Amino acid sequence: MLYYKDSEYIIQIHVSYVDIRKSYGVFMDIRQLYYFVTVAEEGQISSAAEKLNMTQPPLSQQMKKLEEDTNTKLFNRTPKGIELTEAGKLLLSRAHQILTFVSNTVNELNEYVQGAKGIVNIGIISSSVESLLSFKLPEFQKNNPKIKFNVIENDTFSILDMVEKALVDVAFVRTPFSSIGLHTYTLFSEPVCAVLSKSYLEQSTLRDKLMSSDEPLLLSDLIDEKIILLQNYENTVKTACRQFNFEPNVVCRGSNAISALLLARAGLGTMITPISTVEMTDLSDLIVRAINCSILNSSIVMVWNADRKPSYAVSKFIEHIKNLEIKSP
Repeated sequence: MLYYKDSEYIIQIHVSYVDIRKSYGVFMDIRQLYYFVTVAEEGQISSAAEKLNMTQPPLSQQMKKLEEDTNTKLFNRTPKGIELTEAGKLLLSRAHQILTFVSNTVNELNEYVQGAKGIVNIGIISSSVESLLSFKLPEFQKNNPKIKFNVIENDTFSILDMVEKALVDVAFVRTPFSSIGLHTYTLFSEPVCAVLSKSYLEQSTLRDKLMSSDEPLLLSDLIDEKIILLQNYENTVKTACRQFNFEPNVVCRGSNAISALLLARAGLGTMITPISTVEMTDLSDLIVRAINCSILNSSIVMVWNADRKPSYAVSKFIEHIKNLEIKSP
């Protein structure tokens, strides 16, 4: 039994051997690979042996046997220690992959035998919290009673940073954002709207348009309006406005949808926001009007780290969400 350190996690490996003789005529010991990785990373047999809690001669013998088994020179011995040959560098890369694959396979088998269990850390932005209602979490939990949830609410940039650092397993964020290093699955798209308080209407440049018609606003109607925006949405709105040859008069930027809505309610200006956001607040003293501008449409997207294999519990949750027919609130 040995332990393989993969990133921040130490994974117990229960499988001792990988037999690849049928394909390549080579018998390779997983323990040898683990020893090899340790020697390669330490750069010295002595320090590697100390780290592995063994003496130098057996470790040297294992490395010699590995070279004999693979019929390949893996090390160059130098006065300062050892250096990997090009073949050794290739094996180091493959050894990391093999050890990780073996540990993941064992974990998956254990989870399969024991049933899905664990914790799914869900990140969600404040402007899409209402979407939780459509995720049918009670149904999922009923079918997977050993799976628990942690729900973390924050802005898009913070949530994506948590996904990158593996602090969040799966997240629900709003476009636009960079999808580099992420798997993505779009849940739904929705139009945007203008939100302003009834008390602010008299001083708003939108007054005549709003009072004379129930038709959606045009983006050009907001040329002289004081605008409130969510930070991650600012570039999208500004880019759209420039297509109509004007710069929006942004008087406030907010990272949180709830606080931005409160500022609109206070009469600071008109908020441009995805339409589902307004369902987070009391609308009795607010005016909400759709904006007819398709390039401002926003999507809620499920994301997870592309470089980290999700646990069995997280995979079950992702599969559950994909099987739902989620529509804009």
